[in-house]
Amino acid sequence: MLSFSKNLGKKIILFLILLMIIAGCSDSPTTTPNPVQPTPTTGSIRGLVSDQFAVIPNAYLKLYLFQGSNSTENLYTATANDRGEYVIYNIPPGEGMIEAWMSQTGHDDGTENPIANYQISISAGKTTVQDIKSGHYDAYGKQK
Repeated sequence: MLSFSKNLGKKIILFLILLMIIAGCSDSPTTTPNPVQPTPTTGSIRGLVSDQFAVIPNAYLKLYLFQGSNSTENLYTATANDRGEYVIYNIPPGEGMIEAWMSQTGHDDGTENPIANYQISISAGKTTVQDIKSGHYDAYGKQK
């Protein structure tokens, strides 16, 4: 009887060791810390180009952004889609002016003038919404 109880004791110990090994190898739930989100360094601008009657499809847009103490000018361009919508991404923060033209061709060959312009401000991590109405002029002091 004594040898039976010794063998039983060894078997119980081996069984417990085996349970501990299995428990250690199982998938235990782990918590993943929230990743640190990078601080945004750029913003964007979007809007709709129109006149008093309808949207202006395929309008050409130029964004002049002034940055830093020496007011370095950076130029960003976009073309509105068929619904008159435009968007420009990855713009550093700053103050500037956006102007709209009926087409890039008219701008490039000098056959047309801008249809509107607006003073704008771009902030990091934000989208500036600026709808553009034909005939609106901020920067040149013409028509508002």
